[in-house]
Amino acid sequence: GDQRSPQARCPDNRGKLTPSESSPVNRQSVTSTNIASIGYDPQTRTLEIEFHNGRVYQYSGVSEATATALLNAASHGQHFNLYVKDRYTTRRIA
Repeated sequence: GDQRSPQARCPDNRGKLTPSESSPVNRQSVTSTNIASIGYDPQTRTLEIEFHNGRVYQYSGVSEATATALLNAASHGQHFNLYVKDRYTTRRIA
């Protein structure tokens, strides 16, 4: 049986990336305890993450595979802590 909670899938936002005001990176809302949305720009290899506290950070030199793995992770927060946090050049933009 599928034990996922109904709010885990949001049909309105599914597969759609909404442009943010502060940067050209399109972020996608995710269901996570600490991460509000995740975006990636393959041209600049920039991963952008918005946290629930309103802060937005950009991580430089992130491969598309890493960004995709983060988006598809069962736990975005845990995956972020293991594979992204403190591993890339980080810039706070909001």
